[in-house]
Amino acid sequence: MSGAAFRHGPLEMVNRETFAVVFAGEETTRTLQARLLDDIRQAGGGTGWIAEDASLGAWNLPKTPPAQRPMLEILPVQMMTLALAAEAGIEAGQFARIPKITTVE
Repeated sequence: MSGAAFRHGPLEMVNRETFAVVFAGEETTRTLQARLLDDIRQAGGGTGWIAEDASLGAWNLPKTPPAQRPMLEILPVQMMTLALAAEAGIEAGQFARIPKITTVE
């Protein structure tokens, strides 16, 4: 979800139980993303920052050309969700409540 979309709704629901991962993104939007990170923290939420200057080693990215950045940004999140699913005994990619194809409108 974009930072702007997060500000227009989900930010209102942030509390101590919230953890949001924020991507630094391109230089043109990095300042906005850093402000969103701070706003989430001020609202009581936990945060992860995926960037070249990330404090968590697994989320610290190498300098990358802008075209390749989205691939590197999403990899730590995908690995984290797979690990969390496995820990919870959930098979990644399996739907629990709905089929993959809509059969009922």
